[in-house]
Amino acid sequence: MMEREQFGKFKIVRLLARGMTDVYLAEDCERRLPVIVKIIENANRTTARATVEAESRGARIQHDLHANNPEILEIYEWGEREGQFFLAMEYFPGRTVAEILNSEGKLEPARAVRYAAEMCRQLRTLHEFAWGNGTPKPAVIHGDIKPSNIQIGAGDQLRLLDFGIAKVIQPGRELTHHELGSPSYCSPERLREYRIDVHADLWAAGVTLFEMVTGAPPFQARDTRELEKLIQTKPALAIPASCPPKLASILRKSLAAELDDRYSSAAAFESDLHEFLVTPPPRFSSKTVARPLVSTVPRFVAAPYSLMAALLAGILAGLLLFVPLAYHLRLEKISRSLNERKDYTALPQQALLSDWQLYHIVQARASWWRRLVSTASAEASFRANLIDSAAGLIDKFRRSSDDEVRFNWSSARLCAFYTLQLDPADRKALGEFHLANGFLYLRDRSRAGVHTSYAEFRKAADLLPDSPVPPLGLARLYTHNVHNIGAALAALHRAQALGYHLGPREFEQQADAYLFRAEQELARAHAASDTSREDALRWLRLARDDFNRARNLYEPINGFSHSGMNLARIEKEQNERADLENTLLQSPAPKTHMVLLNVRLGRRGGGGTLRWR
Repeated sequence: MMEREQFGKFKIVRLLARGMTDVYLAEDCERRLPVIVKIIENANRTTARATVEAESRGARIQHDLHANNPEILEIYEWGEREGQFFLAMEYFPGRTVAEILNSEGKLEPARAVRYAAEMCRQLRTLHEFAWGNGTPKPAVIHGDIKPSNIQIGAGDQLRLLDFGIAKVIQPGRELTHHELGSPSYCSPERLREYRIDVHADLWAAGVTLFEMVTGAPPFQARDTRELEKLIQTKPALAIPASCPPKLASILRKSLAAELDDRYSSAAAFESDLHEFLVTPPPRFSSKTVARPLVSTVPRFVAAPYSLMAALLAGILAGLLLFVPLAYHLRLEKISRSLNERKDYTALPQQALLSDWQLYHIVQARASWWRRLVSTASAEASFRANLIDSAAGLIDKFRRSSDDEVRFNWSSARLCAFYTLQLDPADRKALGEFHLANGFLYLRDRSRAGVHTSYAEFRKAADLLPDSPVPPLGLARLYTHNVHNIGAALAALHRAQALGYHLGPREFEQQADAYLFRAEQELARAHAASDTSREDALRWLRLARDDFNRARNLYEPINGFSHSGMNLARIEKEQNERADLENTLLQSPAPKTHMVLLNVRLGRRGGGGTLRWR
């Protein structure tokens, strides 16, 4: 992490994002206002030049766009200073759509459509932007539309972020090669031919709308190569049945396999979204049509034989109807618990154990009557509750900032285990079983517990390759049980690669890891202070750097969990470190010297004893 307090006239408040481009919230000391500052270290390096050129081009485009449309965030200045590229832009407080999805899972359809419609409206201003009076209209392509580049502020105001790969398509040259972008949001044509036009933004907008409505991208794969292949093979779009039909039609059109079947412009896309918002849902009329009553009273012939035959027929019919009905009602009564919608991870575990026994009772009693009495509804409901309870807890952990000990992993493991009893081939349930087991063994700090937890998380990662939760579990294991900061950061990086956005829980874990290492380094400095001043000072410098890294991670989340207490702990131990450093610097360097400890003169000319110290 870059450790900065000042960059030119910008006073750094905190780090917001880290990567090729580091993003800071800062205060412009001249303008006296908060700004966003993006910095690229070593901007002259060959590996950084492409990013610098893209950021410079995006800054120029965004600067001109803001002059015509104040809804585009303003760029104050950009350039290079002391070998570093920087960009200062307007600060728009709020949360990105990615952060909202991370905390809420998915959005209510009307809310998602409102965001998408506003996104299309702003894309329309980009795609129709004109440079100067009387000049043709070249299209400005954003090129990186995705949930993390859409900021939602107060009153649901929306702003597009990161014009770093924006590009101008000049008249007569509709397409241009442009390889930058996020593969999950790239259209088939863009992946296939590295070309970009307005349709690239429209496709990305459709993917973003799908993710807002369903909580997950429409295309997911084990790695980038498989993902790109999946998008290009024109798969059928799987839209959940819960999605309103009109919205489902919009999604299908925006993500159609053939370009000609998609929206031709942002305006057309926006129009259908607004139509969805203003169209009232279908309502059923409360008026009923009177229908004549048809008498169903049987007429019996007075003849005695006919009457007896009718009575016997009635009794037989009653038996055939009543006995199965009575048995059905009995089964329905005892299986009522199975038909209820339940989250077993939020209930006492005894509720799950009771329903598991009840499930087997229903199965046994229904086996002989299965052709007449169906228990499929109760069985299906129970299986669905098992599956949804385990998956729901894992999803809740993914969207929450709470520590793993607050989650009922024991019940989640039991739900996955019972699911496997019903379907041993369910790999997802097997992965969830190992995942829950890994979190449970986190609480065992013994060597055997650490080994088991690691093995369980690795199995879960293999069975759930698209889930960021197994890497999050490994990061927790490496941080608190193993104290291996390098492995912990690698695991968190893997979770981010799978679409996870780090929150205060993960920032605290990173800070904890640096704090653990700093304390180890301080202890080694104390141990070395009696034998080697150089070694002690080296350990003290390492400890200082790690204490600072921990503090920089704790400060933005001060008040969360144990961050405040650990900041005080850092302050105390930093003082201890400084005192030891001052003592070592002020004391003379130890030298090897010879000391005459004892000289004894003997009667025969004497002699002495020399000892080295």
